[in-house]
Parts: sequence; structure tokens; C-alpha cells
Amino acid sequence: AERMRERERLWVGDLGKLLEEGDWRAAVDRSLDSYYAAAAKEPGMVALRAAIRVLPELRAVEAEASEAFQKELASTLTGLGVELDRRHMKALCQTIIESAATLLDAALTSPPAHARRLLDELKRMIRNLLADYVEA
Repeated sequence: AERMRERERLWVGDLGKLLEEGDWRAAVDRSLDSYYAAAAKEPGMVALRAAIRVLPELRAVEAEASEAFQKELASTLTGLGVELDRRHMKALCQTIIESAATLLDAALTSPPAHARRLLDELKRMIRNLLADYVEA
């Protein structure tokens, strides 16, 4: 489970790069596209992720990895000028990460054309959500 999480983090890329990209919207798109392309090459990825969420002994690993990713995302958003109290930032980051995980899993089990539509809608959803918080 831990090795899978490490691979997934590589697929997403360095969230701190969002700060260097200039266009955070394009960076969000690239990050999601990168994850999807890599995960699509891994047979059984969705089943493995589902097992991790169900098996009690692996849930702790999943929760720890999710918490670390949320903190990284919060740090990146803060660097982009997002100023929220700790609870609000946690809720925002959890919303993004859990929504992305669910829709990426759905895309990975869908026919290619529908998967592309799901991925496009996920990117639009995250960009629109963050647009309310990130200064243009």
C-alpha cells in the first residue's frame, strides 16, 4: 500500500510546481492528466485502491497518505495566496482530493471516450472551485 501511494504521488507530480508554473489552471490539468495516464497503465489499480479503503489494516496507511497529501495541497494553495482558517483549508483540500480520487477511479473503469469526459469534468470542477479562492 505504501509503495502504491509513493507511485501515485510521483504520478501527480510536485504540487509545489504549481507555484512556479505561472498558470495554476494548466498545472492542475497536467497533474490530473499525468496521474490518469500512469494509473491507466497499471492493471488492477482501481481494485487495489478499493481494497486499501476496505481492509482495516490498510486504512491507516491510506488515511496517513491522504493527510500528507492534504497538507501538501494546503501548502501549495497558501503559496498561491489562498488564506483560509485551518478547518476551512482542510475541508477544501479534502474535498479536492476525495472528489478527484473517486472520479479518477470511475474514469479508469470507463470506456476511453467516457473516461476523457470524466477527466475533463474533474479538471473543470477543481479549476472552478479553486478560482473562488486563488487570486487571478
